Amino acid sequence: MMWAKWVIGLVFISGALGWSDVTSAEGTKEQIDRVIVQVKGNNVTNTSEEMLVKKTSNSSAIYTVDVPTEKTLSEYISELKSQPEVLRVEPDYLLQHAYTPNDSDLFLQSHHENIETQEAWNRTKGSANVIVAVIDDGIDLYHEDLENNIIHPFDMVEGWDETIPVGEHGTHVAGIIAGQIDNYTGGAGVAPKTKIMPINVFEGDGAYSSDVIKAIYHAVDNGADIINMSLGSYYYSWLNQEAIEYAHDAGVVIIAAAGNDATDDPWYPAAYEHVVSVASTTSWDSPSYFSNYGSTIDISAPGSSIYSTLPYDSYGVMSGTSMASPVVAGVAALIKANSPSLTGDQIVKRLIDTADDLGARGKDDDYGYGRVNASAAVNTSMYGPVVVDTFTDQAMQVTGQLPYDVPGGTIYVYNASNKVIGQLKQSLKGKFTIPVPKQTGGSTLYVAVEDNQKNRSSVTTFKVIDKTAPIAPKVSAFSDAMTVLTGTAESKSTVIVMNGSKKVGQATSVSGKFSVKLAKQKAGSTLTVYAVDAAKNKSKSVLVKVTDKTAPPTPTSSSVNTKSTSLTGKTEAKALVYLYKGKTKVASTKADSKGLFKFTFKTQTSGTKFSLYAVDAAKNKSKLKTITVTVFKTSNATYLKQHYAAAKKGTMYKAEAKLYDRMKITGKNASYGFYATGCCVFGKEKGPFLYGTIGYDEKYPNHVGDIMTMPSIDNRKIKWTEVTSALGKPKSHNKYSIYDRYNKVYSRNNKSVMSYELAGTIEYKPTKKTTFWVDYDSNGYVRAFGLRHF
Repeated sequence: MMWAKWVIGLVFISGALGWSDVTSAEGTKEQIDRVIVQVKGNNVTNTSEEMLVKKTSNSSAIYTVDVPTEKTLSEYISELKSQPEVLRVEPDYLLQHAYTPNDSDLFLQSHHENIETQEAWNRTKGSANVIVAVIDDGIDLYHEDLENNIIHPFDMVEGWDETIPVGEHGTHVAGIIAGQIDNYTGGAGVAPKTKIMPINVFEGDGAYSSDVIKAIYHAVDNGADIINMSLGSYYYSWLNQEAIEYAHDAGVVIIAAAGNDATDDPWYPAAYEHVVSVASTTSWDSPSYFSNYGSTIDISAPGSSIYSTLPYDSYGVMSGTSMASPVVAGVAALIKANSPSLTGDQIVKRLIDTADDLGARGKDDDYGYGRVNASAAVNTSMYGPVVVDTFTDQAMQVTGQLPYDVPGGTIYVYNASNKVIGQLKQSLKGKFTIPVPKQTGGSTLYVAVEDNQKNRSSVTTFKVIDKTAPIAPKVSAFSDAMTVLTGTAESKSTVIVMNGSKKVGQATSVSGKFSVKLAKQKAGSTLTVYAVDAAKNKSKSVLVKVTDKTAPPTPTSSSVNTKSTSLTGKTEAKALVYLYKGKTKVASTKADSKGLFKFTFKTQTSGTKFSLYAVDAAKNKSKLKTITVTVFKTSNATYLKQHYAAAKKGTMYKAEAKLYDRMKITGKNASYGFYATGCCVFGKEKGPFLYGTIGYDEKYPNHVGDIMTMPSIDNRKIKWTEVTSALGKPKSHNKYSIYDRYNKVYSRNNKSVMSYELAGTIEYKPTKKTTFWVDYDSNGYVRAFGLRHF
């Protein structure tokens, strides 16, 4: 048989590999229509177009051959194996997608939280020097979230790199690995700075094993560091294993989906030797219901409801081990970027060693060695912590102990901004001293040692001990009128204010400024202000004098009348007191230690105005006090006694006559009495009171009546009790019940000018022919008194 007649189409051997979806893992039952043939040597004619890949050895070549329609698969394989040139023949199985349709409403890209991607990103987001080959159904090369991360795309089915199918599944897988970050679009891949090498092996929903084998060789030969295969079948292929061996020997990490049929049957290529087999977990870290399990599982990763890129700048959710596998591939890319000197086997070991052990202790059938942890994978260390001595903010060197030898070791000291502030090359264990700049007290520093392969120790974290006292606070002026003391001090320090031995206030300095609330402090007292930082270091003290900004109280003053020749008063102790008459200074004096003062002067006329004010030692001036000179006035008792004495002597007529003239009473048309009965003349009103005279004998000699006085004319208010107190027990005292009281009305020209309810009348007998009477109202006030002559 001529080779040219049957060597026409090699594909990956896999027996209907699937994406890992629950809905379509049935390629294993489809009819196989071609085989993979390995032949001896390279001298096979007319096969150059069909030859898919050559191993590095020149002793054999691999081809694909269609199964003739008149033969069964097994018949044709037996026929080929009988040929002397043939070394091996395998079915060229079809591989299929295996994504799980999703209808859950889980938080978008929750897998990042599960595997602690963001913590890993603090260390690395991947590198453009790391290439992950995605052997899948193609990719949207121009997707907004992928196009900048794509390198060397290739269509293995067509054998060219000009175009590649826009595969939905491959686009989703690529986005999980290396969807761009910080571009305000879509989500982010696990290793968003990593390059993707998309290789299409699918024709429709199936991929030949031979194409997958070729893709593995192509990926390795074109610089891939990691290969992700979210596809597979339940059929073992020796040739596929050989391709994987080729990749493994080249240091490439191969990662594959474990399958989605909830079975423990081995799924290939995941179950091949040197392939990391990935099971799927949920966002709750439980096994996905569809995920395969068993002894072939190496590791697990989130694969349920994973949000990622879809063709034509769209996004969506897919589920399956197809989604879990690229999560692990992304973590492997982070490890490679962070530790580029690690071999493929070391990267795989790092993945396994740092996985979170979620199932039974150690390796188990559901999780393998555990669920992948990106943060732990990139932050793990090969060496224990470095021992560091106490370090203060006054020190300029970090000292400590390197507990072990480190090949080509360098000890680094770096700050919270991840900036190296000191380093020392030291390979042998022992003491070390590293010069560093002075550091701020309370800040955090880190020390780690790194070997010549960039492997680092675990990080030693230590605080810079604050031994530096804060600078003395700067305090604003403070007076006795203020209740807030302000100034500047070391940020976050506590500012304390003392008055003698008593603490009167404290506050925390915020952004270098403080504001301490205090009770008012006495002028002239001294406040002590200092700052204490978090490390209990105390600053120097600042003394603050409480200035006097409070004016003396307005001086008090005794009253001054037309007979006064002095006044006394009180104000702030030791203050100067000034007395003015109008704008003319009369005198000044100094208050004594109790604040008392006295001025003397000549008698003044009624209505004269004095003014007083005080000035303290700090030149604060009090408010002005005004004093008006009043007419000298006797007491009510004396007033009453004088009138009564005049009545007894018969001189009250003359006294009242003078009063009458003074009031300038005119006219006769006036009256008083019950319901305004009677005829009289009387004087003018004074507030609620009147003065009046009835039957004034000189003017009305034929009218005998009362000479009446109203106390209000002299600005007096007299209680009836003052009458009995001054004049003694009366001849009679008529108190009217509320039923017997009546209104007394005083009017002029028929207009009422005063009325009151007469509540009682007190009468005395100065002589046999006269009666001294007093009327008072219901409030007990004397409204009129007079002399009745008979």
